[in-house]
Amino acid sequence: MSAVFETPQDAIQSNPEKLLHFLKFIEKDANESHELAQLGAHTQLAKAISDYITNPMVGLVNTYNSVHKNLIDTLFDVVKHFLALNKEYINRIYTSSKSTPLKYYIILKEDTSENREVFFEFLDNYELLGIDSRIPIDFSFLPNEASEIMSENNLLLLD
Repeated sequence: MSAVFETPQDAIQSNPEKLLHFLKFIEKDANESHELAQLGAHTQLAKAISDYITNPMVGLVNTYNSVHKNLIDTLFDVVKHFLALNKEYINRIYTSSKSTPLKYYIILKEDTSENREVFFEFLDNYELLGIDSRIPIDFSFLPNEASEIMSENNLLLLD
């Protein structure tokens, strides 16, 4: 069974009201930006357009940084969810921050190779995505005694 995909041109022709609504939304913001620019003030949209025209590389770098930060935040949440699903193995988890590499310091309830394998399997599957070199995820296993020296500020609470 083949799926039918609607091209943007087909979508516009089949539903011109959506296009009109979108254009009116953009026009309103553009008009406000223009009026404020005449007064010497700039909206966020006008500033972004002006910055992009003046120096397109800055716009590209800012876009890349924004996407990268959102990806890190999403991966952090995915890993946290995975850890919560496997909390029966975990005594405590610490993390350094939401930056790359994403580092997790895990104290297992019972530190065995079988219990560690659950976490290594997750990392193996993550590597298959092909982004592990850009946003590495690292699980380090610590002995129970390490909880005495780890900062409670870095304790990751699982829901």
